[in-house]
Amino acid sequence: MRPPAAPEIGRCPYRVYGNTATRGGAATVAPGLPDGDDAHMPHTIEAPTPPQEDPVRRWRREELERAGYPKTYAALLGNLEEIDLHVAVELVLKGCPLETALRILL
Repeated sequence: MRPPAAPEIGRCPYRVYGNTATRGGAATVAPGLPDGDDAHMPHTIEAPTPPQEDPVRRWRREELERAGYPKTYAALLGNLEEIDLHVAVELVLKGCPLETALRILL
């Protein structure tokens, strides 16, 4: 029994994509791989699931929005764990202007 032939020097022993006429030879397939360009592709593609928002962060954001913060600032402050939610809410509820409250908190 003869050993398998070694690949030619300078030629990739695996699949070569593209126009083989311009690449200088026929495409080869790695041993054990089925023939055809789509043989290794899945037949169905599942839609990605959107990431789930952390329930605590969502609750913090909702509380800040109820207190009067715009959605963008509520989302920003709600994601920062170092911001005390109670202080942030009380500042606005006691009449502190939004810009001043944000400077105090951030």
